This record gives sequence, structure tokens and C-alpha cells, in this order.
Amino acid sequence: RFAPIGQDLMVSIWETRVMDYGLYLKETGELPPEPPSFPQGDDHPVVNVSREDARAFCGWLTRREIEDERISQGHVYRLPTDLEWSRMAGLEEEEGISPGARDARKPPVFPWGIAWPSGRKVGNFADIAAARTQGTESGRTIQSYNDGFPFTAPVGSFPANEAGLFDVSGNVQEWVDDEYSKLSTNVLGVLRGGGWNTYQIENLYTGSRNAVPPSYRDSIYGFRVVLAKRPVTSE
Repeated sequence: RFAPIGQDLMVSIWETRVMDYGLYLKETGELPPEPPSFPQGDDHPVVNVSREDARAFCGWLTRREIEDERISQGHVYRLPTDLEWSRMAGLEEEEGISPGARDARKPPVFPWGIAWPSGRKVGNFADIAAARTQGTESGRTIQSYNDGFPFTAPVGSFPANEAGLFDVSGNVQEWVDDEYSKLSTNVLGVLRGGGWNTYQIENLYTGSRNAVPPSYRDSIYGFRVVLAKRPVTSE
């Protein structure tokens, strides 16, 4: 299921699920990601995927949907750009600069507003439920918040934002397509949105970025796809 963002972009309303990634693995024969140390259902977001893994999934989905005549040759599934992700989450940011530069200028706002919610469940973060699990330090949780999920939650478990998208804050951090910096050395990818283990409030600001090598995999890393027009290339 997709929601429109602007005129030329359709965005998956939720993060790519275990069941979605499982079909990709079945049809391609690719090796599955390392299972996390906690249980997941089919409707949980897939984790332990790198940016390369996410891009490969998008390529497979594009080929599959074109063959089934569900999309045209002029469209492609891909990861959102850093700027597109911000717009998906309701944040307008400056064009023409790197995600790192945007990160340095991020305003203190959340996808749901400017204040921490009082008594409302707005996303899946490191909370009281996480503090009850073995190996989790209570100091690394939001002690005044309880979303009910110590690890990942089924996608769509919390209210959607104004664009109709779920989990733009929490559950898993989402890969975007950009490099963190425009410098050619020390290439770092970008993850957005915080995850189930995020407890520092500033890391839940809509404009916050996590810069890591794009080959890294972790049980807090996932992704969502967008459907866009294929770029026109000159011959």
C-alpha cells in the first residue's frame, strides 16, 4: 500500500516487512539476513539489512512488477532520498546540501509536534517495556514512556502521520539513498527515523540522521520503498 507525496512520488505506508523480504529471498535465492536475537512475526519490519541489501530488494521488486505489468517501464522502486524522507515525515529542509549539513541544522521538532507526548503512544522506542528485558540498562530507556513493545512491533501499530505513513519515528531506522557527506573519502550511508532502541530525545527529532557505513547490518536497521518515475538518461 502506497501514499502519494507530491505529484511524482508514491511511498510505502509502512516499512518493508519480514513477509515481503521473505518472498524476495524465495524468488532470488539470496541468503537470508542473520535472525535477530528477539522473535519477529511476518508483519514486523525486516532487520539486519544493509543499504546494498535494500537496493537489491528494490531492483527485484521493480523487475517483478514490470513483468507482471503492475508498473510501467518508466517507473522504478527504490529507496527514498534523504530530502524525500524528510518530506515524507513532514519536514521541509534545504535542497542542494548534504544530509550531514541538514543534520547539523535540524530543528527540535518531532513528526507529531514540538513536545514530547503526554500519555500518548506515538511510536516504538526504547521504553519501559524494553527496560524489563534482560541485558537492557534502564538508563538507556525513556523511563516515562511505555509503548508496549520491547523490540520491533508489527508495522502500523501506531498512528500514521498526516501523509498516511506509519512508523516514520521508531520501530526501525530506515535507510535512504544518499551519502551522509559529499566528501569522497570515508563513505557513510544515512538512516532516518530512530528505532526500537532509541532513547535519546534528540535522536527522535525528525531531522536526525544516523551516519554508518552502507554495508553495515544491525537489528535496528530496516527500510521502506518508494515508487518513482525512472530518471531520464541521455544517450
